[in-house]
Amino acid sequence: MDLSKLVSVFVPTHIIRASTEPYIENQMILETILQSHKRLNLGQARFFVYPDAKFKRTHPDLSRKYYEYLNGIKLLDEFKDINITIVDDTRETMRNNWLKFIEEDCKTPYMLFLEHDWGFKQDIDLKKIINTFEQNDSIGYIKFNRFPHDERMKQLASPNNWDWIFEQDKLSGMPLFKITFFSGNPHIARIRKCKEFYIPRMMEHCPPEKSKGTSHLEKDLKKAELRSIDSFRDCGFSNHSTDGSNSWGHKWPLSSGHKVGNGCEKCEASIRRHHKEWGLYMIGQWGDDSRVFHLGEWCRKQ
Repeated sequence: MDLSKLVSVFVPTHIIRASTEPYIENQMILETILQSHKRLNLGQARFFVYPDAKFKRTHPDLSRKYYEYLNGIKLLDEFKDINITIVDDTRETMRNNWLKFIEEDCKTPYMLFLEHDWGFKQDIDLKKIINTFEQNDSIGYIKFNRFPHDERMKQLASPNNWDWIFEQDKLSGMPLFKITFFSGNPHIARIRKCKEFYIPRMMEHCPPEKSKGTSHLEKDLKKAELRSIDSFRDCGFSNHSTDGSNSWGHKWPLSSGHKVGNGCEKCEASIRRHHKEWGLYMIGQWGDDSRVFHLGEWCRKQ
């Protein structure tokens, strides 16, 4: 299996603390590319790095320096065998660069979504993941777990709105969890599913004028997902996060522990229908350690 013909890597990046202490020589993106290349055995799979074009407008001098730094990565000895393209013609916000990557630049059937500040704790069998996609057309997205699949996750997943469904599944021999929401954590996605389903749903339920306008693509998609779930429900209540003008009777989130739908059969049916249509999964089984970790806790929200 030649992964270079199957997977392309989307690496959105931006200048951290541009207005205070600009972080131009971003060491995190070096680690992110190196670790992912090694841990997933990516070979000549192509990395596309997208600097947020907003900084060309707001901080042109810093933007020029950041582009120079990123282009210099390719000259480092440890990167000589990694296929990296620094995209010059980028757009503003991660959402718009994600659209550009999927609709224009990606020529492979799958993508690895990889923000510029993630590390990998263990090897991941990407070929097995691709085989699972190939054998299960219902799968659109497989996320790598940031936290261990342990008792803490059982307590956090549904009651704290991480996911309204969090159930073990096994497709083509690979252990996976059914999940409810798209996340910007590292994941593999099917490009056809993005083009034919995720993007149209986002444009329908969260068009550009309703976008948060930040780098958080997942928040725009979650808005679309919540409205999608609401569109399946006919129990007489609206989700307060999507329709603040209406009263609502089911407490949000719509799960309690491992009880999907918080006791309402119609809510449970809508959540399960949403999962079936969106095809969102997370890799692993109970007892697994985390596979990825966040390199840049210090730079969050900056």
